[in-house]
Amino acid sequence: MTRAAWYRDALEWGAAFRSNLRGNKSSEAPFGLSGGSSVRVAESRADFLAVEWFVRSLAVYEKAPDDVAMDADAFLRDSAGSSPAVVVLIASLPEAEAAEALAEGGASLTDGAPAGQVDVAFAMYTTAYSSWRGRVIYLEDLFVVPSARRAGIGTELIRVGAAAAAAARCTRMVWVALNWNEMALSCYDKMGATRQDEWTTLHLDHGAVELNAIA
Repeated sequence: MTRAAWYRDALEWGAAFRSNLRGNKSSEAPFGLSGGSSVRVAESRADFLAVEWFVRSLAVYEKAPDDVAMDADAFLRDSAGSSPAVVVLIASLPEAEAAEALAEGGASLTDGAPAGQVDVAFAMYTTAYSSWRGRVIYLEDLFVVPSARRAGIGTELIRVGAAAAAAARCTRMVWVALNWNEMALSCYDKMGATRQDEWTTLHLDHGAVELNAIA
């Protein structure tokens, strides 16, 4: 597995940059962020078992528990190679601060984590391109376990992406949020994010893709 993707390098640089701002001068992963959390780039199957747990938990939160078709092996496959489809950041906290998350997720949240820590959040990044602006970093998913929210971990994971976007000379960072998730939207507003309410998000699911391909 190579590590040649520009946005993987940029996200690692972003994590190190945020860590240095927080006073952690170590260049070794995992990097320290706010609230005693650390962050690493997911690489192993154990890491992606945690990612699978986060994705399924996010699907429950977004009221679509049966819509997840991905698993740890699929995420591991899609993150591999010289041009990975996704790069995933995982944030963890010391066990003493993450007892509730540990009770819910068990080994899924500890097997890939640094010793004595529990994984509590993830951010999944990929790339996009704007015909008007050029290279874009896209935040596909962000989830923090309920017991670790309001500690700034989710905000830090977004700011790692922002640092990566700046380092890679991206013109913007993009993500979407559910209209009813006012808590998240309020947080994004405070970060200076611009809502594009005039746009409608569209997609073709697998069946529609096939129908259009042969029509």
